[in-house]
Amino acid sequence: TYENFVVAINELSFFAMWLLEAFCRFFREQTGVDIIKAVDSSKLSVCHIKREFGHKVTKRIAAKSKGSMGWFYGFKLHIIVNQLMEILEATITPGNKDDREGMAIIWSHIFGLIVADAGYVGANWQTKARDLGKTLFAAVRANMKKLMTKLQHQILRCRQVVETVFSVLKLRLGMETTLPRSELGYFAHYMWCLAAYQLTKYFKRIYRSQV
Repeated sequence: TYENFVVAINELSFFAMWLLEAFCRFFREQTGVDIIKAVDSSKLSVCHIKREFGHKVTKRIAAKSKGSMGWFYGFKLHIIVNQLMEILEATITPGNKDDREGMAIIWSHIFGLIVADAGYVGANWQTKARDLGKTLFAAVRANMKKLMTKLQHQILRCRQVVETVFSVLKLRLGMETTLPRSELGYFAHYMWCLAAYQLTKYFKRIYRSQV
């Protein structure tokens, strides 16, 4: 029955998490230090913002926050990807987690140049990155009077790959949902969506190596 199917999927969610980590480790090993990486976060709403006070499923762990698209209630997905749109690291936090703090959770095994949007600006974060053997290159905010070279502009354009990854996860794999009826249900849904995405990227890499 469908109920038994959902129960089984939830119980196997930790296998999906292990699968996700295995793919992330594999893609990190295949991605050289000289390859540009991109980091960003995206909202994972669990309900419409108008229903935040009536939502009870993830009330204990979800949070309200404001993003580029307005207010939302739920979680944040933080990822670092390479130029082949393969996820190198990922984590999910409450919605009110600062983007830079979310990045700090997942960049331990990432080295080289990491490109980010203006939400990651901060002199102290550039210093932290250098101390850890990586370079954080973030776009400037609209109120900052700084000039950008043509090379810097081209590097920032490389960040668009992470937006494509979010589009695939949300629009094709349906990662952003309000259907689960338990915290484990949300966790399982997110893990299986990420694992499924990584699986398709793994097969594409294998196919390219054989052509």
